Amino acid sequence: MHSKTRNILYMLGFLVVLLGIRLGFFLKDGTNDTVESFLIWTLFIGSFLVFVYAFLYPKAYIIYRWSPQLSTVITGLTVVTLDLLFIYKNGMEVDKTYFFSTVFILYLLFMGASFLSLKWRNLMNKAVLLLASIYLFFQDLYFQVFNDLFSFKEAGTLREGVESAENMIHASWYQALVVMSVLLVFILIKRLKRPTMPNYSLASKLTSVFLLLALINLNADYPVKLARLHTSDHYLYTSVFSRKAFVENYGSFNLIIRDLSQTLAPDFEYKGSIEFLDTHFETQEDTHESNPMSGLFKDKNLLYIVGESFDELAVNETLTPNLYRLKQGGMDFTNHYVPVFPRTTCDGEIMMNTGLIPSIEDGPTCYTYNTNSYETSLANRFNEAGYLSQAFHSNYKAFYTRDLVYDGLGYEALYGQHTLDLSDADKRYDSVFFEHAKDIMIKEDDRFMSFILTLSGHSPYSDVNLAARKHYPEVDAYYGQDMDSELKYYIAAQMELDRMVGLVFEDLEAKNLLEETVIVLTTDHYPYTLNQTLYEDHKKIHEPYQKSKAPLYIYNEGLTGMKINRLTSSLDLLPTLLNLFDIESDYRYYIGRDMFSQAPSQVYFKDYSVYTGDTLYSLSDSLEDGLLASYEKALLDYELSKRILRTDYLSKD
Repeated sequence: MHSKTRNILYMLGFLVVLLGIRLGFFLKDGTNDTVESFLIWTLFIGSFLVFVYAFLYPKAYIIYRWSPQLSTVITGLTVVTLDLLFIYKNGMEVDKTYFFSTVFILYLLFMGASFLSLKWRNLMNKAVLLLASIYLFFQDLYFQVFNDLFSFKEAGTLREGVESAENMIHASWYQALVVMSVLLVFILIKRLKRPTMPNYSLASKLTSVFLLLALINLNADYPVKLARLHTSDHYLYTSVFSRKAFVENYGSFNLIIRDLSQTLAPDFEYKGSIEFLDTHFETQEDTHESNPMSGLFKDKNLLYIVGESFDELAVNETLTPNLYRLKQGGMDFTNHYVPVFPRTTCDGEIMMNTGLIPSIEDGPTCYTYNTNSYETSLANRFNEAGYLSQAFHSNYKAFYTRDLVYDGLGYEALYGQHTLDLSDADKRYDSVFFEHAKDIMIKEDDRFMSFILTLSGHSPYSDVNLAARKHYPEVDAYYGQDMDSELKYYIAAQMELDRMVGLVFEDLEAKNLLEETVIVLTTDHYPYTLNQTLYEDHKKIHEPYQKSKAPLYIYNEGLTGMKINRLTSSLDLLPTLLNLFDIESDYRYYIGRDMFSQAPSQVYFKDYSVYTGDTLYSLSDSLEDGLLASYEKALLDYELSKRILRTDYLSKD
């Protein structure tokens, strides 16, 4: 055996022993953090030394093996540099696995290029650089709006994403740097001298591949218990549940390849998922019991209003008296959460209408699963009880494929911009939208359940927003210089929602239906497109999860105002409404809980973290005994939702 190979094996063996000690005795659990940190850094430094010794030692080795691949090396270094700048610019952090995983993917590029002639090698390098640069260019634009990265699975919602980001995307130094880098590297590759290629065997190249894989795994994060795989590096790689975390650990070029493979790969787990769900539901009982609030609204009508980006910072007795009336005169849920999932609004709609956690790993629910149907949905349950269930939105119906999604949710009809005869200007005003829809939305001769999505509260929060421009002078006169103009534009946009609610009250009174109608008002998500520094400072938010704390009001003219402080979330709304309206359903099929039952609620987030009302934890964290029941429930709930969506398990057919 060659002495260099033997030395590498000795070094690897030593590092494997250290990893074994770490996993066996010092896996991070809060009791041995100092030793754990020492082992982690020792493994990283040792792995780096192995890499240097194997690939860059001695100097003659570099000249012999890497100089002839100079065009490939330049391409790889440019991609890594642009990737690191992208990570830095957008506030992400590089993990210890980043270096080895990025070198690994670039080494595969080197391997491929080494089998090609100079002409085809240069073409390949240019293609790789162009692909990576275009990808990073548009990821940076996307990140400006959504504070996340897009997936190829979202290609079907590209149009919606562009429209949602209207007037919010701005060019930056990074995009200019990407363009300049591509041009410079193309020129440099063209001017490089023709190299003499070394003759390395395929076995030698494959050995290097396996060495890099070993270094990646030596530095990976492992869960405290092997059963808790969520958020470990291996689970992150296989599921790509968080694209931000994936880039921090593996780099953007790895994300391109992994995301494409996931997008194109078929589902081989269908049969196993059906068996899993059958077994689960056959062994579970519906434990929901009647409570003092059961049937409170029996046989009443329901207006379910989802205010676009609605937040309580817009609720004011003077500026928004109708929103204030809902808050003060009905049930005010003061500890309610509306978690944000990958496709924001449409995911909020899925939670409220199905009581399920939206897709995290498979792409947008409203695109990937837009042909699913749900026997247990809000609309289908109200339909079975004899209600006319209809949905309303002032944008066009195909946005987020709602024309398909709402059919699967069981609505008799979805009324959109064109069916309501709204111009592009009219649709921006919630009050105008309601005037066009009110006689369909509020029926005098039928019991109805109308699900209403507003639009005026959507960004941008400037004079470009027609609704915000209309009401801004009034907000400006009220707050003066005491509030930033962007916040004032936001409140002005929400004033249009207030005007719509006022018209709702007037129409219900005119039709003698005010006491016979329940109004629910909540939001689809927090205003994530608002300047987040302004938003966090104004609301005194210290942790990201706190942004999801959101308004929920349930109003009926016969109620006495009350504040409800128990922890609730969007997932709980469906079973709660079924209980309040005394509508029959099987509560086993909802992840959420009736807000008036004895069963505690918890809030689920897209990064597999859970909020219990007292504690925020991740599914891979070390947990105290008091949190084990919460953990077991969360683990099951995430799995149930994923498998139900993938198999269309609750289909009416």
